[in-house]
Amino acid sequence: MERWRESRRDLIISVKKGMTEEQVLEILGKPDETREDGFMGRYRWVYGVEKKGEFPRIGSILFTNNMAVLMVECPTRTNWTTVFSAWRQLPFSESPQKTEAGLYCEIDRVFIKKGGPHMIQVSLVNEGKEPFLYSHDSMGIRFSLVIEIYDEQKKLINRDSLTGYHSPVSSDKSKWPVLKVPPGSRVSEKIPIWWRHKTDGMLYPGTYYIRVGFPFEKLKDYGSNLVKWELKEALNKKTKTKSQK
Repeated sequence: MERWRESRRDLIISVKKGMTEEQVLEILGKPDETREDGFMGRYRWVYGVEKKGEFPRIGSILFTNNMAVLMVECPTRTNWTTVFSAWRQLPFSESPQKTEAGLYCEIDRVFIKKGGPHMIQVSLVNEGKEPFLYSHDSMGIRFSLVIEIYDEQKKLINRDSLTGYHSPVSSDKSKWPVLKVPPGSRVSEKIPIWWRHKTDGMLYPGTYYIRVGFPFEKLKDYGSNLVKWELKEALNKKTKTKSQK
């Protein structure tokens, strides 16, 4: 099944902006579901769902009201520019991947923020002899991370590069904040797990696994430990719940 899904993912990312419905049908066939986008007559074809409204395991195609492709998304492929796609891929591992300098990232816990979303606490750990200094155009850890979500069989179902979810502090690199992790210490931050919009579909209850990646070295991410996430209530429901606003 997973090999079949991967072949379908290869097909969906071959769809180009401006293609017609007929051209998409030739590549992928009929969608599993058609969803109204709710904006200017746009609609989505989704592939890789078994239940109505489910988050697609293969991907989705957004059409304009004149039936032309506007955007293509595959949830397991990097969701930003191709500049990042080559290096924001993490070799699978269930334990933290440590740099030669003794740096690694770790998920300390999974929890639900009271009245809010599902969260993870992520730490950057320095077991080396030198301080780790990291300059980026955002404050803190989160917007440099890649978050990966796996199903119960530990098959990847969603990869989110959080780089594109923030507004830069400044285009002037000299004004960028610097994160410092001294030797023998760690810096931690609490980060939401699920960043997808309601139009992307629901993530149904079940057993999932999570890990993150952090770029300790230029153009190279290092993966964290893999932790279990027991989801008791669907995310991205149309009504508010205790675990998701």
